[in-house]
Amino acid sequence: MMDKPDIVFVNGLIKSMEKNLISAEKFARITEAETAEEVVKTLRESGFGGEEEYAPQNYERMIADDRAKFLSFLRKYCPKESILQAYFAQRDFHNAECALRAKYVSVSQSAFLEEGEVALPTLLKAVETGDYSQIPAYLSAPMKKGEELFIEQTATGIAIGTLFRRAYYDYLLKVVRGKEQKRFLQHEIDAKNLSVAFRSQTVIQAESMYVTGGKICRADLNLIVDGDAAKISRRFLFGEYADLVSLGMEARAEQRPMVEFERFAEDFALKKLKERRFETEGLVPLLLFVHYKENEWKNVRIAIVGKLNGVDGESVRKRLRECYNG
Repeated sequence: MMDKPDIVFVNGLIKSMEKNLISAEKFARITEAETAEEVVKTLRESGFGGEEEYAPQNYERMIADDRAKFLSFLRKYCPKESILQAYFAQRDFHNAECALRAKYVSVSQSAFLEEGEVALPTLLKAVETGDYSQIPAYLSAPMKKGEELFIEQTATGIAIGTLFRRAYYDYLLKVVRGKEQKRFLQHEIDAKNLSVAFRSQTVIQAESMYVTGGKICRADLNLIVDGDAAKISRRFLFGEYADLVSLGMEARAEQRPMVEFERFAEDFALKKLKERRFETEGLVPLLLFVHYKENEWKNVRIAIVGKLNGVDGESVRKRLRECYNG
């Protein structure tokens, strides 16, 4: 097998490819387009998608074609195996959870993601037959445990979701070696745990969804659930989670929906990584590029679906995820 290019070469390629990323400024303009056709035209002018022309209703194929181009680049040039593992693991764990749920409750076909390392038919067959011998152990373990919960009639949406989320991060934290990538995962875990804390009514409820591996401990979780604003401020005021916690406290104090807080939490890890966007060495440029593309596909879907359904531009912009800023 040929050696992959070193990171210096890859970072040079990424720098040249960044010009085709859909920036936050361009997404803002896209949301003001008059028609979905205009949205697609702007995306195509930026090189988004594949070689064919797309009707707005075929946005999923356009996203899939763009993802295929990205994946081809990643497979050829990614110098760190754990980055590929993380990319595919997200899909494998998601699809494994959906396959399990589909056996017991109604799950739309659109809920499944494009295949990861484990083919979707393989996952579906394993759930159908109960034979998990063709599924990697790190993936089959939560599937088997989830099956037990359904059979015992103790499965809930939260319980199954937490089961797979814990297994996903446990697996990634074992295979990831680079400090940049590991810190990104820790930021993701911490943001999810803080989100759980602000949404939970009791300590028991919060701890039932807690995921280990981050910097936020169970005591932090319990502190937020208890709701003592002075103690929460002292704990988080000068730390890296200050803005996130402050947003959650404001929403709770004003008894308003946690939508803005939840969106901030979902993008927290990328926001922290973007603070290092001017670095030109190491894995940061590649990690940023991977996550920019992930959110770009989500934003394209949000923008086109919004336009097809007559949603106003401002409402669409509020739903957009963190993306490239140029």
